[in-house]
Amino acid sequence: MVSRMKKHRIIAMASSSSLIALLLIFALLATNLLALKAQTVDPWSAADQIRSELFAAQKEILASRPDAALQHVQSAQQLYQTTLEQAIKQAAPEIDTTITQIFSQLLTLPLDGNALSYERSYLWTLLLGGSREVVIAAIRRGDKDTARSWLLLRDYRTSTRYMRPDADATLALHAFLDDKRGAEETVKAIDVDLLDGYQTLMIEAMSDAESARANKFTTRVAEQAGLVVGYFEILQAEFVARRGQEALAQIQKYEDAVKTAAIANDGARFDTALAQLRSGLRTFQASPLPGNEQALRIQQVDNQVGLAALEYARGVRGGKIITDFEYQEALALIQTTLVAYADIEPLLVERDVKGADQLLALIKKMDSQMRNREEPEDLRVTADAAKQVLKELTPPDFVQRISGSSDRDIISAFLNQVETSVAVGDYTLAETARIQAYQLANARFNARLLGTLPDLTNEIEGLFWQGLTDQTGLATLINNRASTEEVNHVVSLLNARLTEADQALSRNTTLSLWFIPTLVGTFVFVVLRFIVRSSRQRGLSLVLLTVCLCIVAGVVIHALQMSGSLPITPVYGFHLPTWIGDWFGLYPTLQGTLTQLAIIGLVYVLTLLPQRSQKNAPSSTRAA
Repeated sequence: MVSRMKKHRIIAMASSSSLIALLLIFALLATNLLALKAQTVDPWSAADQIRSELFAAQKEILASRPDAALQHVQSAQQLYQTTLEQAIKQAAPEIDTTITQIFSQLLTLPLDGNALSYERSYLWTLLLGGSREVVIAAIRRGDKDTARSWLLLRDYRTSTRYMRPDADATLALHAFLDDKRGAEETVKAIDVDLLDGYQTLMIEAMSDAESARANKFTTRVAEQAGLVVGYFEILQAEFVARRGQEALAQIQKYEDAVKTAAIANDGARFDTALAQLRSGLRTFQASPLPGNEQALRIQQVDNQVGLAALEYARGVRGGKIITDFEYQEALALIQTTLVAYADIEPLLVERDVKGADQLLALIKKMDSQMRNREEPEDLRVTADAAKQVLKELTPPDFVQRISGSSDRDIISAFLNQVETSVAVGDYTLAETARIQAYQLANARFNARLLGTLPDLTNEIEGLFWQGLTDQTGLATLINNRASTEEVNHVVSLLNARLTEADQALSRNTTLSLWFIPTLVGTFVFVVLRFIVRSSRQRGLSLVLLTVCLCIVAGVVIHALQMSGSLPITPVYGFHLPTWIGDWFGLYPTLQGTLTQLAIIGLVYVLTLLPQRSQKNAPSSTRAA
């Protein structure tokens, strides 16, 4: 009996031990699975899932389902703890502490719609800031895999068809991965790109918050307020380095007021606080542009203001949209102009605050006029005023840098961005840069070049788009995700043809150079025609008269075509050296060629036919 009881005890103990062992095994497996999940989920994917869970919680709050909202918050917290927390805690413990506190507050305090909207956006920027710190730490310790995966967790400027792509950080990392760039140089390049992008997004969030306030979208206001505060915190170290702790303390007061007013839906207080924050940050630039970049950005604002007015005039008539494509292009251009203005605002404010305010107001007025579909002429007046103010604000040394070739420099910069974007596999950004380069090239070269070298115009057009007989175009290559070598080859061809076009248009084919001398010469030959009695001399003067009239006509028509007063109908396949046009007014356009042929015919009719009539007249008539 005793032995039987011992046997049962042994069996029970064995069963308990087995159960404990199984539990330990399951615990180890669960730990390993969590660790494996943390390793296999990409940081950007995990962060996006966290943001999605918090957005789902926000929707549940709006639907008055707080328990369901709490479950989504718990899921977001678990995602953070199992995927991102370890790396962020190691690289930026203060950011991890803030994220942990936010989750704790959301799980313990009653959930409020505006508060959750604010915290969701703010937490997203904390993840971005944490990613930046993880990337920098990984590069400095030579951990290439971590740097590569975490750099994907970032935000970009709002993409438009005219916005230059942000590829500098990715390119710098690729150079580091290929051992072509040192760690500190890579860190500097990445930081400049990220900080520049986040400052732009902060400014965009301020504008979006103002628009949301105007439309009384309270939840949207809270979201944008969280982004404004969060993006600035990423820039905070650079702000302190330039302005000091005292200035930071003042900015933080404005931030607290923005947060409090947004959550409390206090519109008047929010407007005041946001205006104070914008004013306090107006001359701050986390990654100041070099002088040449600032000069190019000024030229970009000047060009795009004029181009936006031109596209709008093509797309709108009498308050109605005639061509939607042109209208949308004009709107996109003015939005890009606002972004470019933000890059140079600190420079302009330092020169003249009132002037900078006036320029910004004029650009915004253009946007309002477009959306209200006002008359193109009214928009042109506003655009001209904006260009004049910008001209007055431009530093004198920048005026020397901004020459006629500045457009060409910007085109080259966008073509370079095509190459860099393709190099990192971002064909969407490459297409954006291609369209921007084409728009500027079309505005600068097309009309003027069409009347001088129409075949070169066609070649440039083909290289930008579908291609030529023996060469695939850039648009087709990008659409087919072609190799870097193929794209770079077409870009080099484009640069060569654009340089050729620039040289052709820079020659002095001006009306003032030839019009007065040829007019005087024409008068002299006309006088000789009636004074000189020798038939041989009369014939020579007649030839010279015809040549002079043809030169005058060719130069005048070409000048009118270049100014846009006359249409251009090119004569394709009619090749003439550009010096022929410079010296003799001969250009391959139908208007000029037909006019010159008409002059030759008219001179023949008015001069030679009367002579033949006189020669055929009866001798008695001639004697009389």
